[in-house]
Amino acid sequence: GILSDIAGVPISLPQYDFWPALGAALLAGTGSGVFGDISEALEQFQKPEEQISPDESHQHLYEKRFEVYKLQRLEN
Repeated sequence: GILSDIAGVPISLPQYDFWPALGAALLAGTGSGVFGDISEALEQFQKPEEQISPDESHQHLYEKRFEVYKLQRLEN
């Protein structure tokens, strides 16, 4: 993805479809005593992560554009 390319680091994205509903379920489970704490609740809902690695062939393009951006900022 673009963010990974720009930063030059891999990014991990958990594969959750409904973050608000998951958060509510975790809080409800913790509050009602089903889980001892939030960490324990999160352990029960681990899903695979999508790993996005930077495309090194794109990095030089972003670096070049960033240099142009910095020069334009200095001129204004």
